[in-house]
Amino acid sequence: MKLIKYILGFLLKFPNSSPDKLPIAQRDFYILKQKILKKFGTRIGYDKQKIETICVVCNGLGEVGYITCPNCTSGIWKVTWIKLAVVKLGNEEFHYPRNKFSKFRPTFKYRALIDGHIEHVKSKNWHVNCSLYVLLAFFNGKLLKKMISFHLRGFYYYNKFQSLLSRVKCRFTKDSELPF
Repeated sequence: MKLIKYILGFLLKFPNSSPDKLPIAQRDFYILKQKILKKFGTRIGYDKQKIETICVVCNGLGEVGYITCPNCTSGIWKVTWIKLAVVKLGNEEFHYPRNKFSKFRPTFKYRALIDGHIEHVKSKNWHVNCSLYVLLAFFNGKLLKKMISFHLRGFYYYNKFQSLLSRVKCRFTKDSELPF
C-alpha cells in the first residue's frame, strides 16, 4: 500500500502544479484530486489561507482622487479565509479546501498561514498530460474516453486542414506567390 501511495503522490504532483495547462476542466481535475486524496491520503492537519480581493474602484489605493474610496476605505474590497485540509500522499503534501469564511476571521488550529494563492513549481507539459492520463485511466475512465475522442477529433481536423493547405501550395511555384 505504501508503494501505491508513493506512486499516486508522484503522479498527482504534476497535474496539481499546472492546473491551468490541463486538457480537462479544472473542476473535473479537482474532483479527481479530492477523490484520490480522500481514499488514499492521510490528513496531517489544516492550514489557513487568506485571500484579499483588491477594490476595483480605487485599484487598491484606498482613495479616489483626494477622498477615501466609498467602496472599501482601505484598498481591500473583501478578505476571504479558507480552511485547507493538508493531506500527505506518499512523499507529497496536498491541500484541498474544507470551508470558506467571508464575514469573520475563523479560529481553528492550523499549521501555517498562507497569504494569497499557493504557488507551485511549474512542470513540463508532457509530464502533466502523461500523469493525468494514467490517473484518469485508473479513477475516471469516462472522462479519459471523452478526452481521447476530443483529441482524436482535433487531429482529424488538423490533418484535413494540412492536406487542404498542401493542395493550395501546389498551385503556386514560389513562396512569394502565395496569397498568405
